[in-house]
Amino acid sequence: LYWHVRDRGELVALLAERLLGTVRPSATDGGWRERALAICSALERMVAERRDAARMVLEVPEALERSQPHRWLRSVLEEVGLPAAEAREVTTMMLTYVLVGGPRVIGPPAVERGRPVLLAIDAGSRGVHLRAGSGMTGLVRMAHDPTSAVPALIQGHRVVVRRLRGVRPGELELNPAYPWRVRVQAPTWGTFLDLSGLDLREIHIDSGAARVECVLPRPRGVVPIHVSSGVVGVRLRRPPGVPVVAEISAGALQLKLDAFSVRAATGDARWESVPGAGDGDHHRLRISSGAVRVTLEEDPSITARPVEVEAAPPGGLAAALNVVLDGVARRATT
Repeated sequence: LYWHVRDRGELVALLAERLLGTVRPSATDGGWRERALAICSALERMVAERRDAARMVLEVPEALERSQPHRWLRSVLEEVGLPAAEAREVTTMMLTYVLVGGPRVIGPPAVERGRPVLLAIDAGSRGVHLRAGSGMTGLVRMAHDPTSAVPALIQGHRVVVRRLRGVRPGELELNPAYPWRVRVQAPTWGTFLDLSGLDLREIHIDSGAARVECVLPRPRGVVPIHVSSGVVGVRLRRPPGVPVVAEISAGALQLKLDAFSVRAATGDARWESVPGAGDGDHHRLRISSGAVRVTLEEDPSITARPVEVEAAPPGGLAAALNVVLDGVARRATT
């Protein structure tokens, strides 16, 4: 590689320029404010989709100031009436804030409304904690504390999270305005899924996952939950009255479904939480042969929160940038 570049500094500069060259803001029919946010949103999406992109660009601030996104945003601010020098400083501040803020989507995520988004907890992850967020405009939102954040890679309708280390749980919030499918890929340890308040469409726990706890929402239709062979230690909690149908394969070990318990399933079996549980909306639990220690219980402490069906108003990073743009508007009219 170093036959072609002088040193690491030149390599990072080239990478930063190439990354910034991929930023393409979405077309908007709005005014100057919407165009400014569209540029910031495009930079944020690039950062969310490419690992370590923000770190590389921040290492080369001059590349950011030479970039096309910087020119676009600077031009918008100058059109409003901001002096050129101030427009340059405000542009650098806004784009740097997007980079430092991490992969948090500013505008509506580029996914089809109503189409389920797959959340995959990647193999090797430890201590991933998921829950429904509020006031969100992006698909996911990470903790502000870097020690408890979970890296998330957004690839269209797929979000991949991975947490390899850390003594504290890694927290991630999901946008309840979108339906979700959750896959716990193995091997993983200490996964906690608080899915109450989400439109859940499916859960799949791969062979090799250990210590998975899940708070279930009220189902909309039939929601399949599959516990694969080789999974050890799954606890499913649900609000009172939520119906469940379980299909148990021979060879499943140490099961406790409400008051029903069995040390070892000697044949295939079917269990219903109440008679006729499969006639309406319900969770359909499939426990494969070789799954060990699977429990299902009603938990009166769980409040079945209603599912959000509309996108929440802009918040987070967008709100912060709008504060800056409010100042730009006032400065340009004085």
